[in-house]
Amino acid sequence: MLLKRIFTSRSLNLQDSVARDHLANERTFLAWIRTGFAISALGIVIARLQVGQVTQSNIDDIDPIYYKVLSLLFIALGASSVLIGSFRYLHVEISMENGTYPTGGIGPTLLALIGIISFAVTFIILVL
Repeated sequence: MLLKRIFTSRSLNLQDSVARDHLANERTFLAWIRTGFAISALGIVIARLQVGQVTQSNIDDIDPIYYKVLSLLFIALGASSVLIGSFRYLHVEISMENGTYPTGGIGPTLLALIGIISFAVTFIILVL
């Protein structure tokens, strides 16, 4: 049933702000996707730092395992953003069709906290 709901298009009554609400939900979903890809790309850049030629002496002294851990962390964070955004989009879509609107829940908050911690760890490793 869920696959049918995902892959089939539905026609909605365009009274009040129904169309605006659904289009806003789609824009938000696309923002989740863009953010996830950007964070994953950052993970790939961090992985390439270890392989590329770096001239700064403090970066040369960093153990290569840190680069691998950080890059995997950012790639997983980006993939999580895409997954949470996808589930959130479907949940909001179904809820709006039923006449309700769900709150954000713990997913976006948890993702933001993990992101802040990831950036702080990256800053500490690369700067100190």
